[in-house]
Amino acid sequence: MMIWRVISEINKTRALFGAGAVSAIVGYLAVNVDVSQVDRALSNWEIQPIQHWKFWENTHWEPVAATEPSAVVASQKVSTTVVVGRKAGYPSVDTVANILATRNSKFSRIKARRLAHDILGLCQRYGFTPGFILGLIHVESNFDPKIESFAGAVGLMQIKPSTGKAVAERLKMKWRGRATLENPHHNLQIGMAYLHELRERLPHRIQYVTAYNWGPTRIERFVRGKRRLPLDYYKKVIRFGKRYAHLDQRP
Repeated sequence: MMIWRVISEINKTRALFGAGAVSAIVGYLAVNVDVSQVDRALSNWEIQPIQHWKFWENTHWEPVAATEPSAVVASQKVSTTVVVGRKAGYPSVDTVANILATRNSKFSRIKARRLAHDILGLCQRYGFTPGFILGLIHVESNFDPKIESFAGAVGLMQIKPSTGKAVAERLKMKWRGRATLENPHHNLQIGMAYLHELRERLPHRIQYVTAYNWGPTRIERFVRGKRRLPLDYYKKVIRFGKRYAHLDQRP
């Protein structure tokens, strides 16, 4: 039964990595499993899985009525985020993990899956498509989490420390300077939150994608002055995004 596979994986993960990794197993293995069964299994070890994984910190999970009886969502103050693998048309964690491992051979299987889980979860939270985000990461860093640009931008999504610190404060994330941006999980959280903020200011994709590279203030000046936007960066992101467009196809 699937529940025993989940329990087995939780046991192995807890033994190898501690309670902090348990929620990752629940997040992408608890498919077609009665939520109450998983809860009972976890309660035997007195583990609250979501609270121990920083990505889902302060997030409350609860079963809801849906097309599948075991569907689960993360209920947040401002929106409802579907669990990875539950949103129609989104690729599996393994599919994205394979791409990450192919692009960067330094990513272990476990690390690639954790990053894939972050990417898909953040895409669902902010309403971005995975193919588009992978295209942007490809352009920015070529999937190297330690890379730094000549302008001082760091990590997978190439974030400047000044921008990263401001976004981290809004996310209530502990800021450790460059080290925070070199952590790929934190880099993804900050980068995609920042991209979401840009979209709130500049709702057209051509505008907020260009602003990610040029800065929102400069692009707002272009928009107010009705000047033609510099499109080289935008075109490059879209071109590389097409390499991963199969991730966005709906069934």
